Amino acid sequence: MKTELKILMLEDDIHDAELIKRELRKGGIPFDLQRVDTQEAFTHFIENDPPAVILSDHGLPAFNGFEALAIARKKCPHVPFIFVTGLTGQEKEIETFERGAIEYVLKSQLSRLVPAVRRVVRVAEERAERRRQEKALRETEDRFRALVEGVKDHAICMLDRDGHVCTWNTGAEWIQGYPAGEIIGRHFSCFYTAEGVAAGLPARALTQATATGRFEEETVLLRQGGSPFWADVVITALRDEQAASMVSPSSLGMSARASRWKPNGSG
Repeated sequence: MKTELKILMLEDDIHDAELIKRELRKGGIPFDLQRVDTQEAFTHFIENDPPAVILSDHGLPAFNGFEALAIARKKCPHVPFIFVTGLTGQEKEIETFERGAIEYVLKSQLSRLVPAVRRVVRVAEERAERRRQEKALRETEDRFRALVEGVKDHAICMLDRDGHVCTWNTGAEWIQGYPAGEIIGRHFSCFYTAEGVAAGLPARALTQATATGRFEEETVLLRQGGSPFWADVVITALRDEQAASMVSPSSLGMSARASRWKPNGSG
C-alpha cells in the first residue's frame, strides 16, 4: 500500500481511535483517516467521499455498527467493512459477525488489525479487477455480437455440442432464408440435403470439429424451401476456460457463405 488508504472510522472514543491509528502506523499502512461518531456524519462521508475501508465500533450510544453496516452495504457495497469492537465473551455477537462474513477485530487484540486491513483491501482490489475484466468482456462481446449480427455475406451461427442452432445472424437469415425464430433450436443437419445426411456429412463435420477444433469443406446446403446452393462451410470448436481441457467443446461456431466454385462444372 504505497498510496494513502482512505479510511472512515465510526468511533466515539477518542482514546480508542488514537490506539487504532497508532496500530496502523506501526503496521506501515499509510492512511488518511476520518473519524465520525454520528449517523449524519457517517452517511455524509459515505455519499460524498467514499472510503477504501470502513472501521466501525459496534456499540455507540445513538448509532450502532449494524446500522452503519446496513448503510454501507446499501450505498457502497464493495467497500470492505471491519468491526473494531470491545465486545468480549459475547460469543453470539461474534458468531453474528462470522455468519455475515464481516471482518472483526477485538480492541484487546489490535495486533490483528493491520493484517485484517491488508486482507480486505487485497480482496476488494481483486474483486474490483474482476468486475473491470467482466465489464470489458461484456463490452467486447456486445461489440462482437453487433458486428456478427450486421454481417450479411456470411451465415454465422453458434451450435451447441450436439449440433443444435443457438444463435442466428442477419447473414444467415439472408443467405439461408430462415428467420431466427424458425431455426434456433433445430439441428443443423436441416441445412444439408437428404443425400448428405444419409452419407453422414453433418455427423462427420461435428466429430471432426470436436476432435481437432476445426472442420472446413465446400458442399451443397439447402435454403429454406429446399433450394440448394454451394457453400464454403467452417465449423470451429469454442472452448471456455473450464471446458478448455475437456474433449468436448462448450459450443461450436459455424459459418457458411455461398460459393462460386462448383465441382465438375455442375450446377
